[in-house]
Amino acid sequence: MDQTPFEYCPHNRRIVTNMHKDTPKIMVGTAAIFLLSLSLYNRRRFRVDQDVLKFTFFGIASSFSAYSWANFIFSSADVEAAVLNNEREGGRV
Repeated sequence: MDQTPFEYCPHNRRIVTNMHKDTPKIMVGTAAIFLLSLSLYNRRRFRVDQDVLKFTFFGIASSFSAYSWANFIFSSADVEAAVLNNEREGGRV
């Protein structure tokens, strides 16, 4: 039998109980990447053209990409699979 890293709920064998997202680590990573990107944008672009509208749009786009990168770096495929599986099954354990 194959070894699996998952532990299943005894009442519903399709819900994984031992995999949870490490949300604080992902949020701290998101904030660090976001602030770093704004700092680099300020240093290279904003000082030159002083366009607040471009800076605002960059900040909005950067927030989504910072979360994506932090989720990619600080999470694993097993955790993502377990979370998606539990959402599809409708179980919150």
